[in-house]
Amino acid sequence: MELPPFLSEEPLEGDPPCLWADFLAPKLRRYPHLPKRINWGPDFWHGVEGCVAGVRFDDDHELFAIKVVRELSPSLSFIAALPHVPDTIGWQFFKSKPAKLDKFWPFEREARTVAVLEKVRAGLRQSSPLPIYVPSNMTTRCDALGALFACSTDGLQRRVFDGLPPRQRVAISASSTRIRNCFGWIRLRGSDLLGLNCKIKRNERDASKGFLAASYFEPGNHYFAIVYEFVPREKTETDAVQAQLEFFHRTGFSRCQPLKPDNWQGPGILLDFGDINSAVDPWFDESSYRRPLPPTEMIVDYQGYHKRMAERVRQIDKEQPRAEDYRGATEAGHSGATPVDSKAGCGYIKKKSESGGLRGEDVRSRGDGNKSPDNHGAGEYDGVREPSIFVHVPEAGHERLSHAWRSYAELKSKFISSIVDANKEPIFHSGRSGPGGPYRC
Repeated sequence: MELPPFLSEEPLEGDPPCLWADFLAPKLRRYPHLPKRINWGPDFWHGVEGCVAGVRFDDDHELFAIKVVRELSPSLSFIAALPHVPDTIGWQFFKSKPAKLDKFWPFEREARTVAVLEKVRAGLRQSSPLPIYVPSNMTTRCDALGALFACSTDGLQRRVFDGLPPRQRVAISASSTRIRNCFGWIRLRGSDLLGLNCKIKRNERDASKGFLAASYFEPGNHYFAIVYEFVPREKTETDAVQAQLEFFHRTGFSRCQPLKPDNWQGPGILLDFGDINSAVDPWFDESSYRRPLPPTEMIVDYQGYHKRMAERVRQIDKEQPRAEDYRGATEAGHSGATPVDSKAGCGYIKKKSESGGLRGEDVRSRGDGNKSPDNHGAGEYDGVREPSIFVHVPEAGHERLSHAWRSYAELKSKFISSIVDANKEPIFHSGRSGPGGPYRC
């Protein structure tokens, strides 16, 4: 069986290869066992990209969570996932010779993310008992790449950020947070998954309009899945969620979608690694990485948080001067608080600073422990201005990353060509809308 370039035939046993070249070409390793029988548990969740179910293999009593992903989707392009702002790295890399990766698959993105995260955790274990230092102020892809490099074998030998002033660096270690374990990818027969079809709720209306919709499993097909640790339900704790968010930020992962309480479990463990992207992937969102960390209340108390924020925004709106009062104050030569900036979004206001300038204040990120980790870089400490020190890491530069992307694009292009060859059996399959229904990706 030919594998896509983001999967490896090597079993997931022991630490993965952690050279920087391996970080730039991540491959998720295989689940080390080949189960003969699958025993499905009562736990089941699904979306349009796939489903997650509790499972036991053969006679093993250990409970796993298995995420079965949907098929390759031709409606989404690899290039469409790249940022289209001319100043971003992704645009600079591909504006002259666009990489031809014709298809985008959610499984591809999650498998690469988990593979990179596996290498980061291995690097932290290998560095123990010494922590790994990274810059405290990281806002760009280059910063995130430097943090990932620090976790590689090459980075552990050089320890490039150890020389930063104590206030401009932060330590990360294997005990920083509790990450959900992954046990590798597995390929399942469709006949083993038929029992899940009765639990899948397909939106036929969305499907008829051409939108992405959940699909059913078919006995003659094979499907890829990722085997995860099963995390039992526990009360989510603010400190644990905050530690997890900070860990992902400091190790070079960006958020790719808003926080969803359903994707968190245990005291504060992210279940869905499709929510984050590593800096070595084109899907890395630099604008999201630059923003402050979201409030942990969005996960711990989702409804209560939005209720409090709505009340706070209404209160701020009441405190703002009316438009005619503001014009009168301006004509009189007095400067006061400006009305809510309509372009800044809900909850963003401008206030008059003591120095006479305007400063932005985002009421959505208020609260203890909800700001970006040490998001100051250079700053004033005890009245002394400390200059920011930039550490250049050539190995984590744009050239190496660009070369890695192009190499991956070539491998993926060859793989896609191989699976559409009429003489070969495709390993990606679509689900039917029902018995005898049309295929749809």
